[in-house]
Amino acid sequence: MRKVLIALVLFIATIAIAYSADEANWYYWKTGSMEIAANKAIDPSVSITPISSSESGEEGIPVEHTAANIQPDVEISSARKIATWKLDSSSTDIIIDIDAQYLTNEAYPGVEIDYLIGFQYTIDGKTETLEVGPEKPLDNSQPFSSENDHTVHFENQPIRFKLTEKGLSTANTAVADMYTADVTITVEAGGGV
Repeated sequence: MRKVLIALVLFIATIAIAYSADEANWYYWKTGSMEIAANKAIDPSVSITPISSSESGEEGIPVEHTAANIQPDVEISSARKIATWKLDSSSTDIIIDIDAQYLTNEAYPGVEIDYLIGFQYTIDGKTETLEVGPEKPLDNSQPFSSENDHTVHFENQPIRFKLTEKGLSTANTAVADMYTADVTITVEAGGGV
């Protein structure tokens, strides 16, 4: 049996857009005799913890393309858990953008396997999922804010993975090997408390 193994490489880019410091940690405005100082410490903290697995495991990566929990008919909320993520920020305004590249293998140029990846999060007791893929970008960068305490915080939230119909079709005809994709998460922080 031919096996196409799938692995994802998750990257995080954190950008603070609210402040650009003239000094290492602080910057200042002066108006007459009033001085206002703003601390750059509102930068968000984001981390992703991948789950390692054998091909036959129920969660983690890599995964064999015929695994039942990554098939196109599986709901993203039940798809294979490949990692967990957390975000913590004292900013009142967080924007997340996710760029998911096709699964590819340098040895086989032109083979691009499509998939969907779901980033679950819970804020103010409400759980939602950002669902993206190479052929399904976010419509707009996703704004986050909390009504309760004007911070954004969640942890141990699952990141899930599944193939699309097109991706499964490509994987079924692809040469057996390991295929990887880069997924970049950009977090922008603006505002603050």
